[in-house]
Amino acid sequence: MPSISTFDSAQYWETDATSRTAAFLSNSPKVGDIAQWNASENLELGHVAYVKSVVPTYGGGILYIIVADDNGGKLVTKQRKLYPGVMAGTIRWPDNFIRFPKLSTGSSGGGGFGNVVMLNALLPSN
Repeated sequence: MPSISTFDSAQYWETDATSRTAAFLSNSPKVGDIAQWNASENLELGHVAYVKSVVPTYGGGILYIIVADDNGGKLVTKQRKLYPGVMAGTIRWPDNFIRFPKLSTGSSGGGGFGNVVMLNALLPSN
């Protein structure tokens, strides 16, 4: 699988991910997805973030998600709580959720990692 480090700016991640990998887009977030925003007035180059939590409503909808990101390698990781349809500063609900396939490491146990998603560069250190 190509490295995500070769992807263009965040506004193009939906195209890069689906054309270069076996990733697919979803309107419904899951933990481990990449939240992706297209370019807009507030986000000139778009934005991406890692979906850490998805909190459902009692009716099965989505109450909110928690995403983690850093901005342009500034080494400052932020977490944000986002509600569908609500602006949080300059960030609105994501345009897409990119779901990368899980890759088998070939391990059958005994200290292996089993199925992992190769997104380590996006995960916050703590």
